[in-house]
Amino acid sequence: MKHRGVQNGTIVGREHLCANCREGVVVEGHSKNEVMTLCQSGMGHSLPVLFEVAQCSGFRRKDEKSLQSMREIAWEVKIKGPKVGFIRPGEHDHSETRN
Repeated sequence: MKHRGVQNGTIVGREHLCANCREGVVVEGHSKNEVMTLCQSGMGHSLPVLFEVAQCSGFRRKDEKSLQSMREIAWEVKIKGPKVGFIRPGEHDHSETRN
C-alpha cells in the first residue's frame, strides 16, 4: 500500500530543515546524491549532519532577524513636549484633562 507523501516509511517531498536554518550550511553538487550539510550551532564548530533533518531544537529561521540585529537598525525616537500614549491604571493626572 502506497500512501501519498510517504515512500518506504519516509516522508518525501519536504525540504531539508537545515536549508532554512540560520545555522545550517547545505552544499549541493550536480547530482541529487551530492549533498553535504553542516550545522554551525555547536559551540563554534561545524558539525556534519548525516541525514535530512525534519525537526531540530536548535532551529533558527534564516529570514527572522535576531534581537541584536533589530536593536542595531532601530530608530530612537525623542519626543519634545508632553508625553503621549498609554498609561497604567491609577496614573491618570486629572489636571491635564481636556473638555
